[in-house]
Amino acid sequence: MTDQKRPLAERLSCADSTFPRLSHETALRVIGDLGIAAVDVCVFAGSDHTPPADVVADPPAAADRVRRRLERCELAVADVFAILGSEFDELAVNHPDAQVRAQSLDCYRAVLDFARRLGAPGVTLLPGMPFDGVDADVGLALAAAELQRRAELAAEAGLRLAIEPHYQSIAETPARTLDLIGQAPDVTLALDHSHFVFQGFAQAEADALIPHAAHVHLRQAAPGVMQTRTGEGAIDFRALRDRLDADGYDGFLALEYQWEEWLDCTRVDCIAETAALRDLLLKETA
Repeated sequence: MTDQKRPLAERLSCADSTFPRLSHETALRVIGDLGIAAVDVCVFAGSDHTPPADVVADPPAAADRVRRRLERCELAVADVFAILGSEFDELAVNHPDAQVRAQSLDCYRAVLDFARRLGAPGVTLLPGMPFDGVDADVGLALAAAELQRRAELAAEAGLRLAIEPHYQSIAETPARTLDLIGQAPDVTLALDHSHFVFQGFAQAEADALIPHAAHVHLRQAAPGVMQTRTGEGAIDFRALRDRLDADGYDGFLALEYQWEEWLDCTRVDCIAETAALRDLLLKETA
């Protein structure tokens, strides 16, 4: 680690969506009690913490509410992660309906305003979805154009835009992810190895995306298992940490265990595994 980099302990964050059954402020206090100084604020449809409808209706008021909670809990903002629809395709950036795309863009503008007011370094979105009747390459090109437009809007607001390549998306493989960002030069990645390892890709194949990462999500996974205990999966987190360091990565590492029904992601103790992953990452680091 170079002298210019912040210590790793200062670059750990935790997603507030890790604790969806708690009130937002209680979830933030748990994150603070875990010794983590920053949070990924998740604007997720279906969540009571920071509902997208509230952000879209009044970005300044929503930002003020969240900022006051963060101040009380003494937490910084590592990222704002927005999933605007209750299904991945609902407000997808590459939806084949132009009116839906326009609505999605309007919602994104509100999220940008919210993130800027919170002092977040950037916003993370999903990359888009495959749609029946739409050629995969055409859908990818549309996603790239829409995301590039959003990245330019983010830059105007002093923020960066990242996408999280994920299972079932238009960028569910490392190769398709590279195809997408190759057509959207200002778009970065919120890299989550679990989505690739789940599908059977080797860790090294996901590592190839590291040069494009502006944010990193971490949880343990294995082939066919999207989320498992820190000590039981296929991801070598120390090797990943060291690879990120060697590549000059100086962004946040977000501990992102999720408690949700999707793909049986309710089968871990999120507090215990977040603590275990925190300790593993910090071991043998200065």
